[in-house]
Amino acid sequence: MPARFKSRDFIPPYGLFFYETHGERAVARTMVEMLPKVRALMQKYSVPGTAEQELAAYMCPRMPDAGRYCEGPSLKPAHVLPLAAIANTLPYCSRRLVDFGEAARRMRACAKCPMHARDWCPTCSGHVSRMEAAFGGRRTKLPEDAVSGVCQCAKAYEMAICSVEYVKGEPVWEGAPATCWRNADV
Repeated sequence: MPARFKSRDFIPPYGLFFYETHGERAVARTMVEMLPKVRALMQKYSVPGTAEQELAAYMCPRMPDAGRYCEGPSLKPAHVLPLAAIANTLPYCSRRLVDFGEAARRMRACAKCPMHARDWCPTCSGHVSRMEAAFGGRRTKLPEDAVSGVCQCAKAYEMAICSVEYVKGEPVWEGAPATCWRNADV
């Protein structure tokens, strides 16, 4: 099963559809504008298949977070989406807090981690205020909050997961790299 788009109605990362064959490139802002360009290149170079299949086969492996827009073999699953991130985060907000120095140290480690993602603004989405409300004013704002994102292993906001205590023997999140602070801290 080749890679394919989950929907025809999406805006790709960076706002452009792109395709290349035999050294010739085509770009467009919409799928409707892009498909005739792909079709023309396919005809010119006798490339079989449909324009949409060919475009997906070219773009999907080359897009960041392709699992959000495409499906098929060898595609990484999509990064955690905003609604899932906040839903997974809120249970952490009722836990006991670590001191702000420890939380800041953990957040700095997360910012360097390959499983760190900041695909949207947590403040603009309203999620920071929801977390603050869930913490009940117990959590101090930290400078590291400005670059905080979502841990793709915990599937939750780093602002919360870095700020709380863990029970001895509590498993580390699946997929956490060896460099994850959870491997040493619990």
